Parts: sequence; structure tokens; C-alpha cells
Amino acid sequence: MITGIYYSLTFGLAVLVAGKISDRFPRRNLLMIFCLCWNLTSIGSMLANQFFMLAIMRIMFGLFSAFSSPICYSLISDYFPPINRTVANACFTAASFFGIAFAALSNILVDSVGWRFTYGICASYGLFVFVLIVFFVKEPERGRFEPKKS
Repeated sequence: MITGIYYSLTFGLAVLVAGKISDRFPRRNLLMIFCLCWNLTSIGSMLANQFFMLAIMRIMFGLFSAFSSPICYSLISDYFPPINRTVANACFTAASFFGIAFAALSNILVDSVGWRFTYGICASYGLFVFVLIVFFVKEPERGRFEPKKS
């Protein structure tokens, strides 16, 4: 339940809202906020002492992580000109699926060091990504490559 429906249903519903919010607010700031939040849910999962708390953390993780794709696709459209955008989107999509593959490998980590420590490792990696966002992601001008209206 916590790896499937709690996360997936929340993510699937939240991503629809995430796109709308991503169109209205600075994407870099949203990406920082939601990256930090989804990693705090990993820390919360690591510390959870009841199934209910773990389920809430998975629901919150689905909510917060739903924002990453709409924000990133929007940033890509303003970082890369149309001639390079397809490759940039393909790289982002490939990275997402590599992440899913590595997440599946976390089962091996759970067997080796336990689920709590695994959540801690995931949170540490995510907080590292947060630091990368803070220092390297800049908010580009929206619609930078769109034709100028006369």
C-alpha cells in the first residue's frame, strides 16, 4: 500500500495541479521548496514509528515529488532553444527512468541495512540534489525562445 497506491494516487492527482502552479510562480523557487519537502518526508519515513505515520509520509512524498516533472519540463523549454529541446527532454526522461531503476535497487539496500537506513541514504542524496539546485539552477526568462509578438 505505501509503495503503491498511497504514493501513486497522490502523485497522479497532484501532478495535474503542479503544472498549473508551475506556470504561475518562479520555477527555481518551487523546485527548491518541493525538493526540500520531499526529502524531509524521507527523513520522516526513516523516523516513523507507526504504519500510519509512514503512510502519511508516502502520501506527502507523492504530493511533493509530483512537482518535479512539470517544473523541469518548463525550465527545459526556457533553457534550450527548440532545435535542442527534444534531446534535453529525452535526457531528463532518461534520468527519471534511471532514477526509477535505482529506486528498485533500494530493495537490495533494505535487505542489507534495513528500511530506516535506506530512507536516510535516500534523504542524504536528495539533500545533495537540493544543494545542487540552490547553486546551479537559475530562473530563466519565461518564453525566452518563443517568437516575439509585434
